[in-house]
Amino acid sequence: MNILTEDHLSNLPPDLIQKAKSMSKAYEYIYCVENMIRLHLIDKLGTNFLPTGKVLRGIKARKADEQNHKWIPFRGQSDFYYTDFSELIGIIDSHWEHVKSDFPNQNWIKSKLEDLARFRNMIAHNSYLDNSDLELVRVYFNTIAKQLKISEGPNNSISQSQPNGFVLGLKNAQIYTYDELCSGITHTLDFPLDINVVPFSLSTSFEQIGPVFCVNFNSSRVQLYPEFKSIDFENLEDLYGDNNSILFEIGQYDIDNDGTDEIFICLRIYDEEFALDNTIMINIFKFYPPAFEKHSHRSENWELFGPFSTGTISGEPKANIIENTIYISRNLRSYHDEWTYLKGEFIHRGI
Repeated sequence: MNILTEDHLSNLPPDLIQKAKSMSKAYEYIYCVENMIRLHLIDKLGTNFLPTGKVLRGIKARKADEQNHKWIPFRGQSDFYYTDFSELIGIIDSHWEHVKSDFPNQNWIKSKLEDLARFRNMIAHNSYLDNSDLELVRVYFNTIAKQLKISEGPNNSISQSQPNGFVLGLKNAQIYTYDELCSGITHTLDFPLDINVVPFSLSTSFEQIGPVFCVNFNSSRVQLYPEFKSIDFENLEDLYGDNNSILFEIGQYDIDNDGTDEIFICLRIYDEEFALDNTIMINIFKFYPPAFEKHSHRSENWELFGPFSTGTISGEPKANIIENTIYISRNLRSYHDEWTYLKGEFIHRGI
């Protein structure tokens, strides 16, 4: 049963319903993170887990309460299921020698779990998490899941059934349809944690005539302006009536070899009947990390290179990134275009 489909909700303010939908997603992430940690600790500690002090008192109190309310389902066979979020943090602290190989360092996991515990308490008291907090919850979930090598989780609006990427060489890449971008996606970014100010996701929404792209930080967001035009297309709007022929790919790659990835926002037009001119358009956004979080909202932290695009491609369009070069074949004889990053700019060559 989904309460958000009940007829009587029509009497409630639309803003309240929208917030309820948002918070239901926040609960999913928190629930999965908390039980992900429990399962991992059960696997790692096993019989080495000997609760003491506050943790032991909490476990005994919850078991006693369960006995007094027998209509409540059992939490589980392990004592870990009788611990709360803050106690899980304490268990990791006190058993660090057994789990330290699973995390970059103790503060890495502790700081994330402390933030998540705060969000959990807000959810438990029906408080509202704003978009930036919800984004942080989602990013922490994905980061911890990747660290623990857990690949399945809540749906992040990513099409699992989409074909392989069309820009070969990108990392952390995903394919999206035009409709998905207009409905709104959140793409997790993978930047090193030693950067002073780290962008954690790229999200989209619909505005007037098409998708809008924003990079999200802890306390701000910056809109990016990719250009989708080529020799044959002046504007992406020319394709809106035939958007089944276009796909987008978002990914990362350090094409200037400075140790920090650039963000790639790419578009492919592929019409097997050739009613449209097939091509690829590649936008590259270079990030110049500011020294302070308060400056993360500045658009001048980003520089656009591109769009890199060729003329009509015969057959399925593909691009390759090798070292510091973008290569796009026309699939016709030896015709191709390539752009090589050299001394702060891209040098074009092609035949």
